[in-house]
Amino acid sequence: MSPTSSQLHDPPGAVTPAVLVSPASATTPPSVGSVGSALAGDAATTLERLGYRVLGYQRHDVHVVRYDAARHEQLWDSFLPQTVNGNLFQTRRFLKYHPPGRFVDHSLLFFDSDELLAVAAGEETEGRWSAHRFSSHGGLAILPGLRADRCLDAVLGLLRYATERGWRRLSMRFAPSYLWRGDLDVLHWALEICGFREQGKELAWGFLPGPRSEAELLAGYANGARGAVIKARKEAILTVRRSDDLPAYWRLLQRNLDTRFQVEPTHTLDEMLRIRSLCPHEVSLWGVFHPDAGMIAGALIFEVSATGAHTFYSAQDYGFHLLRSTSLLMHELCLEYVVRQQRCLNHGVITAHGAEELNLGLSWFKQSFGARPAVRRTFVYESPACPPE
Repeated sequence: MSPTSSQLHDPPGAVTPAVLVSPASATTPPSVGSVGSALAGDAATTLERLGYRVLGYQRHDVHVVRYDAARHEQLWDSFLPQTVNGNLFQTRRFLKYHPPGRFVDHSLLFFDSDELLAVAAGEETEGRWSAHRFSSHGGLAILPGLRADRCLDAVLGLLRYATERGWRRLSMRFAPSYLWRGDLDVLHWALEICGFREQGKELAWGFLPGPRSEAELLAGYANGARGAVIKARKEAILTVRRSDDLPAYWRLLQRNLDTRFQVEPTHTLDEMLRIRSLCPHEVSLWGVFHPDAGMIAGALIFEVSATGAHTFYSAQDYGFHLLRSTSLLMHELCLEYVVRQQRCLNHGVITAHGAEELNLGLSWFKQSFGARPAVRRTFVYESPACPPE
C-alpha cells in the first residue's frame, strides 16, 4: 500500500474513479508555452481547451504540496523505493550532502486525496524550477501502474503550481530506462501532451542482469574485450578489490581529468566523504592495484536501488594502460554487480557538454563488454515569456 498524506495536509473530499483520456486524431499537440492560459478548471477542461477530445474523464483532485522536512522526510524516503524510477539520488538522506545555500530546495509531493502518487526532488532559481542540477537524474518519481489520466492530472497539477509561483521554465532529467522498476512511457506521454518537449537526449550504456556465471558473462563480450580480460588475468600483475582510500582515488581522478580534459571533478573530496558518511551502505570504491605503484585505476559505485547500481566516477592512470587495468576493472564490476548481485549496472553516458560532444570510442568500449543502450531523457516546459535555451 502506498503512503498517505494523513495528518500532513488538509485532505480534500473523495474522488471518483478515473478512466483513460484520448487525444483527438484531428488535433495536434499543444505548442510550447500554450498550456499556461488553459490551466483553469479540471484536467478535462484544460485538455479540451488545448484541442483534445476527452472521453469519459472523471475528476481526480491531484494537488501539489511543497516538501517540508519536519512533516515529510520520513514519508519521502519510504515512498521512493515503491516508485518506478525513484532512487538514492532523490532521497533526502543523499541530498543532505549539499552545503547550505547552494540552491533553494523546492521539492514537491503529489497527492490524490490522501494517497501519495509521486514526488519530484527539485530546486528553484530566478523564476525557474528543475530537478537538482547536482544529481545525475531525477524528475517525477511515480508509483508503478499509474493510469494515464492520473499521470495527466499530476503533470497539470505541476503546471498549475508553477503558474501560481511565476515559474517560467521547468526541467527534469530522468534516469535511463534500465534503472526503472516498471514503465515510464505513460508519464513521458503525459508530459508531451501537456506541452513539455524533449531536450538533450543522451546515450547511456548499462549492464543488465542475466549471466549466472563468469563464463556466461565472458561469452557476452566482444573478442577484444574478452581477450584483454584473459590476458590481464594471465599476467597476474594487477589486483582488483574494494578500498576505503578515497583520498588516494581522488588524487588519481583529479590527475586523470586534468590530463585528459583540463577540468576538475564535479564534486570535491570533502563532499564525497560526506556522501559516504550519509550513505555508507550504498557507496563503494573499487580500485585496481599495482604491486609497486598502488592504485592505478578505480571506480566509485553507488547502489542506487534494490535493482540498480550507478558508476559515479571512473578513472585510470594512463601510464599503465598497457596492463589493461580498465578492462580488468570493468570485468570485475560486472562480475560483482551483474552476476553475483543480479543488479543493473549503469555505466553512464557517452555524451558531454549538453550532448554536443559524442565520445564514440568510449561508447564502443562499454558496448564491447556487453552493455546495452538507453537514452537519458530531459523534458523541458517553457512559458511564452521565457526564450528557449
